[in-house]
Amino acid sequence: MKLLKKIPIFFLLTALVGCSMLQTDNISQTKPQKHIAPQIQEATQEETASPKKTQIVFARTIDSTNATLQIVNDFNAKQEDIVVKYQELPSNPSQLYNYYLTLFQSNSDEIDVLDSNAIWSASFANSGFISPIDGFIERDKINLNAYNKGSIDALRYNNKIWGMPKYLAVNILFFRTDIVNSSPKTWDELLTASNLLAGKNGTLVGFDFSGRLADDMVYFAMELMNDYGGFIVSQNGHITINSKNATLGLAKLKEIYNSKVVSKNIYKYTEADAAASFFSGNSIFMRNWSSNWAVGKGQNSKVFNKFAIASSPAGDNSNSNTISVVASMINKNSKFQDESWEFIKYMTGFEGEKIGAVVEGKTPTLKSVLVDKDVLVVNPHFALDSFKKSVEDAVSLPVTDQYAKFSEIMQDEIYNVINGKTTPEETANNLETKLNFLLNNK
Repeated sequence: MKLLKKIPIFFLLTALVGCSMLQTDNISQTKPQKHIAPQIQEATQEETASPKKTQIVFARTIDSTNATLQIVNDFNAKQEDIVVKYQELPSNPSQLYNYYLTLFQSNSDEIDVLDSNAIWSASFANSGFISPIDGFIERDKINLNAYNKGSIDALRYNNKIWGMPKYLAVNILFFRTDIVNSSPKTWDELLTASNLLAGKNGTLVGFDFSGRLADDMVYFAMELMNDYGGFIVSQNGHITINSKNATLGLAKLKEIYNSKVVSKNIYKYTEADAAASFFSGNSIFMRNWSSNWAVGKGQNSKVFNKFAIASSPAGDNSNSNTISVVASMINKNSKFQDESWEFIKYMTGFEGEKIGAVVEGKTPTLKSVLVDKDVLVVNPHFALDSFKKSVEDAVSLPVTDQYAKFSEIMQDEIYNVINGKTTPEETANNLETKLNFLLNNK
């Protein structure tokens, strides 16, 4: 059971439209290729490196706003000894994951600081690709309690911390306020309301979500299993998915996927597809990442003043929302570990996270930024009790250094139960056997 001890039962969240890095896509089915750098665009910056300054390279996915440039330029303006060069990487999760993997495997130091989905951190750490930052945190007296707990826990592996959380997203329920007065409290209520009201006010379906064969499906399955009292991994690190409560969650997932109230091509729906349908006025309810709130309030939304958000519905036990975190990490091969940390400390501190929240609309992991008055002007939904509770109580997939294989096993088995190839009981038993084998036979 040695590996099971490495899987803390802490949970984090994931993201979507405008937050492509939070989409984990089908990385479990991709393979590393020769180290060929993607088309990297160097962003326009106000300051360039000088002989007196140490240049470090920061890489992240494409930012359609000016938030990243502002963070980089503000940091550079304050520094006498460091200058940051910002490089943009592909937004496609599979391409990004493979790029990082091949970069690390070639022992390249061309990138010093990288933004990554926190889900990948344990795998990167186990392979020796990224640096632990505990020493920096202790030296600079960083108060980790000032951050969202789930986002910090997501970056713990082997009793060390491997990155600083930068922003998060949580799966929540969007609902049409011109059709229903309040959000459904349970999944059964959601299905009933969807059946009764589909077609009202121009809607075509009752419920939309990202149902494709990817991590999206795994997150939803885990939410429902938790809602009915079942868990993939126990607090002491044992696989506990083969339980009556977990099978109830799997049965509810199958019911939802095969319901007449969802889009016919739900098996292919991405987060963007679900958002496009809901904000075009085609559906009554939508389960999606919280970052879509800004999309719904945009000029292209047909329901910008006709929707609200709430925590996901409950099962027989409780309700849970899944969370995903983007974190900033240090390349183990970087020659500038101290300088890289200084930039991460700024980027994930109050000033950096506030810029991300105000300019890019990201949900901050630093609690003080989440309640900042300037941030709330741009993101008033941060002040909603339902949103705050969703963030505080959010759960993530188990943290494991075998995440890619773990996800592939989960996807295959969940797909089988949804399509009737296996029963919920058979699926739970299969998952217990396969996950135990995986986590005990590295």
